[in-house]
Amino acid sequence: MDDNSVYFSKVTNLKEDIKKNLEFINWKNILKSDSTVFVKPNFTFPYYKEGITTSPDLIKYFLEILKPRVDNVILGESNGGNHSFTSDDAFKGHNMPEICKEIGVELVNLSKLPSQKVKDNINGKQVEVELPQLLLDDVDCFISVVF
Repeated sequence: MDDNSVYFSKVTNLKEDIKKNLEFINWKNILKSDSTVFVKPNFTFPYYKEGITTSPDLIKYFLEILKPRVDNVILGESNGGNHSFTSDDAFKGHNMPEICKEIGVELVNLSKLPSQKVKDNINGKQVEVELPQLLLDDVDCFISVVF
């Protein structure tokens, strides 16, 4: 697969369309059964808002497809901007505790985990950010699920 490939499709059956997208990127060649995969939804609001946050149905279907292939799947998010809400509130508002328990996926609030500062040079500018150690040390693949 070319690193610049894009797959567009009209959604007709969400679960089947997710499978088609995953096949397009050759996901079975990327993710092995012993991989640790971190799934990051977009919870920019403490409850589901169409077009703003990731659909709980999309997350559920995605996890149902992913979990049989990969032993260790973690879904996580950090607290809302300016501490406007906690990720725990967003998890509840998006039904994540129930979905993750049903599928056997670990649910983590990244804001509660130990972190470390990471420095790097980006476009000639020294940048320092604090990142959860889980993402730095324990995760083989990071997947961002937007809508």
